[in-house]
Amino acid sequence: MNNKKPNEEADGEHLNPYTIALQLDSGSVTPSGVPVNPKIREHISGCDSCRELWGKYLAAELKLQSVRGGGSVKSDDCPPLQQWFAMAAGLAKNDEAAKLFSHAATCSECAKLLKRSLEEFRSPASEREQE
Repeated sequence: MNNKKPNEEADGEHLNPYTIALQLDSGSVTPSGVPVNPKIREHISGCDSCRELWGKYLAAELKLQSVRGGGSVKSDDCPPLQQWFAMAAGLAKNDEAAKLFSHAATCSECAKLLKRSLEEFRSPASEREQE
């Protein structure tokens, strides 16, 4: 999905970090971590690189769930707000997005920024701006 709008689903191309984060953040997964969306589920079952990326994001999401309400406080190592919005917009490269997501898994302040940026790009205003 590298050359598509961030809200498009898998259709034979690779998933982007935005799509994976959005699926996990919206709870569009089964309790065992399998995506509910049939196109995404089918894609990761047949694509090793996307299955690996999904696993990394799922592991980070589980860590995020365990630190919500706790975890570290903002530090000098925390990425700037612009990087969170770039990731939410689907502009971050896969490895960069994975690092950001891993950081958010251990930092409650950045987890809030990640959630805020994802919500911002899901808002009706953002959908109109994409058209």
